[in-house]
Amino acid sequence: MSKKQTPSFLMAYKDLAEQVEQGKPEPKERPQYLSLRRIRLCQPVFQHRHPEQHTSEAHIKELAKAPLHGKDLDPITVWWDGKSWVCIDGHHRIAAYQFAQKGHHDVPVEFFSGTLEQAVAKAAEGNTHDKLPMSAREKTETAWRLTIADTTFSKAKVAELSAASERSVATMREIKAKLLQQDPERDLSELSWAKARMLAAGQSDEEIDWEERVEKEAQQFAKILAKHLGKRGHQRREAFARALEIYDGALPGFLQEHWALESEEDEEE
Repeated sequence: MSKKQTPSFLMAYKDLAEQVEQGKPEPKERPQYLSLRRIRLCQPVFQHRHPEQHTSEAHIKELAKAPLHGKDLDPITVWWDGKSWVCIDGHHRIAAYQFAQKGHHDVPVEFFSGTLEQAVAKAAEGNTHDKLPMSAREKTETAWRLTIADTTFSKAKVAELSAASERSVATMREIKAKLLQQDPERDLSELSWAKARMLAAGQSDEEIDWEERVEKEAQQFAKILAKHLGKRGHQRREAFARALEIYDGALPGFLQEHWALESEEDEEE
């Protein structure tokens, strides 16, 4: 039997909206703790952070130190989806409890009441110190998802939630309209922001494969670095930067040009 495919953001969002509309009212009970078994995950909608696997695993192991010593992590934020309590903030904390073999325990929670749209905003926002910081790529992808979702968010609100610029959000709205005009049935959440922009510029899916290959190779390099360096690369960045220069003398100049080009593209948006 083939592995069940994870639904796209838009598919999961639409299914959830229908479930909320047809589901039961939110329970009045507000306990301070809930069993992890009572907390459902809906990651396609509420997990805006998608770090590399090694980063995610390291973060989970670090968080797990607290429950391993009998301490609680920050409360997990849950929201009523019409059937059950769903996690909208705290996915890595749940994984940490499970890693510490506390998956059957009750954990501290805080309840969020509001619409699906407000719950998505809350998930993007986040405010706990147990949360991984969002990378620039994750912020951009969050802005793209919030743009293509059927919400009433203004450009300013999307920019605020994702930390992207209003100019970038405006460009995303234009590209969303252009792509839907080309194919009204297309699930835009299956496209990364980079792919969406390239398709709108007239490039074919085949031409975009190069970007995917580069990203795949980059992930492999990152895993190799993480395996051999651990935290040393983060803790001793000056030495790490010098090591890269020794490894490839042309690399610093290339990186400066590469990042400057990306900045110019963002400013143009």
